[in-house]
Parts: sequence; structure tokens; C-alpha cells
Amino acid sequence: MFCGRRGQVLSDSAIRRRYTAARDAAGLHPVNLHGLRHAAGSILAQGIDQVYAASILGHARVSTTDRYTHGKVNSRSIAATNAAYGVTEASSSGEI
Repeated sequence: MFCGRRGQVLSDSAIRRRYTAARDAAGLHPVNLHGLRHAAGSILAQGIDQVYAASILGHARVSTTDRYTHGKVNSRSIAATNAAYGVTEASSSGEI
């Protein structure tokens, strides 16, 4: 749940508008929020127990989480993704 400045719950469309504005201001390539959820879920599911990953992702069934484990995340894929977003090794290690 995301809240606005006065503590009100933001609607889905308000969250999408704010995300899109922040993404564009940062100069990032268009990736929708659900795509980010899938990417995070894939990385998460590769590194921890599936039952725990399911609970973090809010899945009622572990079988739902199984769809996130279809591919392996490797350093080459991470480097390619970082390059697509203009992230260099120096900036990804915390240096700017």
C-alpha cells in the first residue's frame, strides 16, 4: 500500500502515474510496474526457499511462485540489464 502526502491511500492509477514520472525523470527505459514485480520475483525465487518467496510475493500457492523460477539469473543477464539502463559497475557498487 502506498500513501499520499496527507496519508490517503493512493489509487492504482496514481501509483502508476508517479512511477512513470519518476522513471522518466531518471531517464530509464519504459518498464511497467508489473514487469518490475516479475523481475524481482524471479531474482527472489532463485535465492530463497520457494515457500518463503511465495509468502513475500503474496501468493496463496507455491505453484504460483513456480512460474518465477523458469530461468536462471546469471551475471551476464544482470550486466546486460544494467547496461540497458546505463548502470556501470562503479554506480552499481554504490559509487556515483
